[in-house]
Amino acid sequence: MAVMVGCTVTHAQVDSAYIVAVDGQVQKINEVKDYELRTLENEEFLEQMTDGGGDLTGMFKNGELIKVVKRVGLSSCVDITEYYFRNSQLVFVSAQGLEFAYIDSTASFDPDVQQVTMEGRFYYSDSAAAPVLLKGSTRCGGAPTKEWAAMFAAEVARLKDLLMR
Repeated sequence: MAVMVGCTVTHAQVDSAYIVAVDGQVQKINEVKDYELRTLENEEFLEQMTDGGGDLTGMFKNGELIKVVKRVGLSSCVDITEYYFRNSQLVFVSAQGLEFAYIDSTASFDPDVQQVTMEGRFYYSDSAAAPVLLKGSTRCGGAPTKEWAAMFAAEVARLKDLLMR
């Protein structure tokens, strides 16, 4: 059963106190190790299968979704997006793009050697989003833009729905 969710995200400035508070919450979430995990792989969540596959992991505490990690592998890159929640509402998204090292002697990419080449940090408050860091790019996905804030807000509804089944 498909669920349609409408989402309007406006770009707003968030104050430094809000950023500090969310960063503190993100740090605390990342320190906890006893979450209930639910993981989906490849076609279970990917609308189109990639050559590097992917996995989607939801981290739950007392039945509440706290964090979602989406990893999608491409032929020469990996995209990792982390979604953080407070009271079931999206408050932060971290997006990273990692590129595989290219080995001239074999004319191939080495997935064991990866470098972060793109980062985006997006803070959400009510229906407003503020991209605070947009840096770098990857050969697979390009550079992050402020429009990604709306894309992440819309995508997280689909991902939450899949993880809650």
